[in-house]
Amino acid sequence: MIDDLCQVLERLRDRLQAQKSLLESNEAQTRVSLIDPLLRALGWPTDDPTAVQVEVRAGSGRADYLLRSGDQTILVLEVKKLGEKLDIAHSAAVSYAWELLRQGQAPRYVGVSDGRRWLLYEPQQLKQPRYALDLADSQRSIPALALAFTEALWRRLYERMIPPPPPSPPPSPDWRPLTELRPQHGDPPPVRIRFPDGSERDLKTWKSLLLEVAEWLVAQGKLTTAVCPVPKSPKGYIVHTEPRHLDGRLFAAGNQLSNGLWVDCYVGSTGAIQQAQILLRHVGEDPRAYAVRW
Repeated sequence: MIDDLCQVLERLRDRLQAQKSLLESNEAQTRVSLIDPLLRALGWPTDDPTAVQVEVRAGSGRADYLLRSGDQTILVLEVKKLGEKLDIAHSAAVSYAWELLRQGQAPRYVGVSDGRRWLLYEPQQLKQPRYALDLADSQRSIPALALAFTEALWRRLYERMIPPPPPSPPPSPDWRPLTELRPQHGDPPPVRIRFPDGSERDLKTWKSLLLEVAEWLVAQGKLTTAVCPVPKSPKGYIVHTEPRHLDGRLFAAGNQLSNGLWVDCYVGSTGAIQQAQILLRHVGEDPRAYAVRW
């Protein structure tokens, strides 16, 4: 596989030089001549819509490419023509990624590429790319570049890493999973929450639902500084090491957890449920395993 990828990278480097003027004037040609061949060499069948989708929209967001493995989105990618500025902050791919996040389906990476440069970011850390790869980097050999691309985007890597979804918990006449809750305005909060280990805690408000979920994750060693910040929007956080959002705003209802982290509990019924599920998925937990009763 690496040998084949090295050959593709060699051809793409040559193409960058030979067709530079054409690729700098035509985004579609950049996709066909640079993006697609590399994706195929990394195991992504560009003709299979279950693995690779193009020109996908959700809300105000748009993805030129969506790479998927099973039920997980691996990469939301925006493509620019060769040489164009790569600006992740104003990328339509970021808006699309946040739409996925609100649906509890956070992608592994969000990125932007002009076919030569690939900048791949983790959704919760858009200040610094996780991978910054350049096909024309003369300081990096073709084999080294191939290994870097393999680490970032080799399809088989994600097929091995992503386990099958866990079975849904059995139905109960008294307990309802978080994923089934659809509260209406003015509905009272549940009175108790049950965690996957069988432990239970009392609830008094919708805000307390989010707090109890966060504290349970702290007790399990799953909610730590290493997974912060936990985003809820492009500029807003659910949990962070300080009570402040990305844009500098203070948490409207900051509560400090037992391990010193801060959670913003400025939520109503719908917000408490949605943000609890986002938080759980962020740390690799299945919200279906958490149930409440009235």
